[in-house]
Amino acid sequence: MNHNGKHRIVALDILRGVAVFLMVLAHTISFIYKGNSETLELLKNVGNTVCFTTFLFTSGVSSYLAYIRIPENSWNRKRKSLSKRLLALILGYYLVAFVSRIDSIGSVQDVIRILILRDVPGYTEFLIPFVVFGILILFGRSFIKRISSSVSTTLVLSVFFFVLGSTIYDLNTGGLLKPYISILAGADGLYRFPLFQYFPVYLIGLNFGSRLKSNGGNIKIMALRYIPAQLISMFVFFLPWEIPHINTFNRWPPSIFFISVGLLFSLLTLVFTEIIHKKKSLKKFAGLGKTALGIYIWHDIILQINSKVFEYETELFLPTILAFALVLSASFGLVTLTRYSRFKVKSSK
Repeated sequence: MNHNGKHRIVALDILRGVAVFLMVLAHTISFIYKGNSETLELLKNVGNTVCFTTFLFTSGVSSYLAYIRIPENSWNRKRKSLSKRLLALILGYYLVAFVSRIDSIGSVQDVIRILILRDVPGYTEFLIPFVVFGILILFGRSFIKRISSSVSTTLVLSVFFFVLGSTIYDLNTGGLLKPYISILAGADGLYRFPLFQYFPVYLIGLNFGSRLKSNGGNIKIMALRYIPAQLISMFVFFLPWEIPHINTFNRWPPSIFFISVGLLFSLLTLVFTEIIHKKKSLKKFAGLGKTALGIYIWHDIILQINSKVFEYETELFLPTILAFALVLSASFGLVTLTRYSRFKVKSSK
């Protein structure tokens, strides 16, 4: 198991970095590209298919290693670390949300709607599941530890929450509570990353992390053991009849097949990364992976400002790729700059 620091696994950082790369690419194409290039459309679709599932899976693995498997006498210190992480996620969410709505906020009521999650702007939705699942660990660590160490419990809970979320989505009810029900189960035009349907991904990540220690920490072997299950779950796509939420390729709300594609991508990338992990080029992806939250926030702000102020769009392939490189570089640079500034402030005290 390759560590970077005491608890970091390089392969996870690289996997997360690959997802960051694809996310920024997909979002840049969505925001500025207005042409008909099949290549760019394919790249956008790949990013849209695998990124969120990959982030959620790696979050589950990392959360188990950082907060659950640790000795009890280390939990108080780690609890503070997790609390700070959750605060950063919450502040990051509201920063991006208000930037996204900066041109449409006309009253205090608009501000309140954002604050109480009745209005969840597009491209901010990513962060809510990470906040909620982090809170689960903060206040239910012992329970999460018990359920995540069992494959059968993970499977049963995964099926339960996916079916529950899909059923609530199909009922399409809620009234005044619909914005909040949509966060749990999804709703067209309201929320696209439902907690219930995506909770299985986080559970699988937790279970993956729990089994790493008992299997000698060999992440490649662990990934290879999980791959057959994802291939089996993907076979439902080839059934001769269509089953809603199962063998359709739906992103919103996610079908089992859609989620399985993202998980298979994550597992195959881990295997590939472990095979060639000594390649220097992979270290750049690890750097992106370590700063995933910051890059998410900054790249979204940059793209939102462009769409509202500069309104730059193009139908050309090369300018789109150059714009992507600029957005990614600027986001990484801003993350690095803010980290350095915080270090200088602490050092001067």
